Amino acid sequence: MPIFDYRCLDCEAEFEFLVRPNKPAPTCPDCQSFHLEKMIAAPAVSSDSTKERARTSGLARNKKIGAEKARADHEYYHKHRDH
Repeated sequence: MPIFDYRCLDCEAEFEFLVRPNKPAPTCPDCQSFHLEKMIAAPAVSSDSTKERARTSGLARNKKIGAEKARADHEYYHKHRDH
């Protein structure tokens, strides 16, 4: 059973909906409107190159967060140390 992405044309909410056979059409979870637009969703693709890009991106993000935390700790130490 496919999951589709929808956008409500009345309130602009975006949501996913599991489409099942013989079930009612989706409605907006925010305003209950039937005025929906089915959005094009990119397929989830996993390959060695996408996994490597995700790993590299995560490492870079963690390095940046670590550097920011170290800088904040350093500033806190110098502002609050006993003289």
